[in-house]
Amino acid sequence: MKKFHLGQTGFTLIEIVIAIAITGVAGAGAAMTIGQTFQQNQRATASVQAISEVENVAHWMNQDALMAQDQPVAGTGFLTLTWQAPDSSYNQIVKQAVYSFSGTNLLRTFSATGSAPIQAIVARNIDSDPTKTYWSFDDGVLRIQVTAAIGDSVETREFRIELRVNQPT
Repeated sequence: MKKFHLGQTGFTLIEIVIAIAITGVAGAGAAMTIGQTFQQNQRATASVQAISEVENVAHWMNQDALMAQDQPVAGTGFLTLTWQAPDSSYNQIVKQAVYSFSGTNLLRTFSATGSAPIQAIVARNIDSDPTKTYWSFDDGVLRIQVTAAIGDSVETREFRIELRVNQPT
């Protein structure tokens, strides 16, 4: 028979085991929730970054395509756009933007008559597969589709630009 002493305080072994089990279940639930939150945050960040890369391509290609006076060509890179513009002495100089791939980077090489070419990375993580990132030119409209892939996040955008091809400068 169990003897009880007056004034004795504390928890029984069973109460302590139950408290540890409840704390363990609550801790595991909190850890899973935190883990899912981090994964969701990483997916959202990758998606935003992929959208940003595609929009950056759209910005640069749109800027160059609106200046282009000659039909776009495949040339030595992915896409070549050419135009003429006067310099400070009103001499016509030829300007050219050549877009090409280096791995998953889309590069823009800009050159103008009499100056050294300048190369910059326009966007990273661009899928260079010709079924996913490509361009076409019909009836004065340049249609470009770009796909960026970061982790499991894939963003594809298509944009159209009306060129001023064959118009006088």
